[in-house]
Amino acid sequence: ASALTTYLANPIDFFYKYVADIKEPKEVTEVVEANNLGSILHGALEDFYTQLRAEDPMITKARILEKKKTIPSLIEKNLIKEFYAEGSKKIRFSGMQSVIMAIVQEYIHIILDYDAASAPFRIVQMEEEMIVPFLFTDHLGKEQQIKMKGIIDRVDVTHGGKTRIVDYKTGADVLEYHSMAEAFNTDGKKLNKALVQTLFYTYVYEKATNTAAVEPNLYVVRQMKKQGTLFQTTVKVQDEKGKLKSQKTDLKEEFLAEEKIAFDGLLKEKLKELFDPSIDFVLS
Repeated sequence: ASALTTYLANPIDFFYKYVADIKEPKEVTEVVEANNLGSILHGALEDFYTQLRAEDPMITKARILEKKKTIPSLIEKNLIKEFYAEGSKKIRFSGMQSVIMAIVQEYIHIILDYDAASAPFRIVQMEEEMIVPFLFTDHLGKEQQIKMKGIIDRVDVTHGGKTRIVDYKTGADVLEYHSMAEAFNTDGKKLNKALVQTLFYTYVYEKATNTAAVEPNLYVVRQMKKQGTLFQTTVKVQDEKGKLKSQKTDLKEEFLAEEKIAFDGLLKEKLKELFDPSIDFVLS
């Protein structure tokens, strides 16, 4: 999924990273440490739910709230894993690292409070790599096949039986998108990488498990208290007088099924473009 979103955001970056195999030099600075906040959060949440799931895959509000007390130690463990050699013991953390741990703890509490309010749910899998084939027609009209690979943060099933893809985000990602076409438009200003990535994961999971109506959920920790976890867009609908009006619509149920069809078609067109040697990798 990251290769696709890299190409959408800036084709020349895709060329450098995935074609020319040119790596960016690694810098050990406090800024880089701050950028690893997401990795620590993902690791701590994976540990948290792995332990709960080992006891019982059905996650309840009471179990989440009871286990919240283990969060500080899980964060510390994952920070050590992120920055220090394997087997390192407890150490004295830098000021920046202590700040990162405090931020991660606050973010995890937001996520767990949301999950507790949504419980019960059953966890199906976490941080699991899945690979499925994807067919498209190239610029010569020939059928081609690629492998779509995704590592999905979490898959769960709600009490009502809905299967959800859950993707954790600690950055400035947004739930609102202009249109599916604009989300794929490299030259536009309405690109939504998180939407494309989460629908990519949804597609991979549906095909790998032969499951239908899987719902993508984005846990943007800075927004989820107020905005929830569903993507949304504005569509034109007719009112009772037959006039068109704008209406915000969540990406779920029948509308989600329609947008999945649009996603499939747009992905095929983007792959056709990507594999066309007459189209340059440009700076976006």
